[in-house]
Amino acid sequence: MTQMWEDRTASMLEALDGSGVSLGSETLLDDLIEAGLEHPKVERFLVSLPGYPNDPATALTQLEYLTRTCRND
Repeated sequence: MTQMWEDRTASMLEALDGSGVSLGSETLLDDLIEAGLEHPKVERFLVSLPGYPNDPATALTQLEYLTRTCRND
């Protein structure tokens, strides 16, 4: 894994901390969007996520890769 992906994964995990969003959620993007309304860390993560908000398919692909990376560690 490259440093960029390690940084993105760490950013995602930090954003999830305390948000109540489960990394294993089948509706992770929707859950993050909802949580972002109350959790600035989540909103900052979303804004940095490629594809968000205009290309949800790309955003989902990014999230899938990040969550897969977390499960492999």
